[in-house]
Amino acid sequence: MRPLVASFGEALLAAPAECRNPGPALCARFKLPRARVDRAFKAVHGVTPLEWLRARRLELAREELLSADTPRSAVKRAALSFRHWHFGRFAAAYRARFGELPSETLLRRGSSPQ
Repeated sequence: MRPLVASFGEALLAAPAECRNPGPALCARFKLPRARVDRAFKAVHGVTPLEWLRARRLELAREELLSADTPRSAVKRAALSFRHWHFGRFAAAYRARFGELPSETLLRRGSSPQ
């Protein structure tokens, strides 16, 4: 089950930017019913594939912010890199997940060793 979830997760992350919800197309490509993929993701990660994708994109954006060379426009770049098109929603989701705004991550990164 884990290899299926890992392969599906990689495909989700690699889906074209214009595809807002790549799940149905990937289910067809993997020749699996959506319910089976949902059950597999919930068994492995405790969430649906779309919930996992949103969380993973936030984690990747955070990693980029923590390793940003220059803070100038880094928040915007990190948001866009991981398909967060609405900056206000990105900041709210980021804060809900990590307890701080993306800009606060940048400030903290600059003031403490990582």
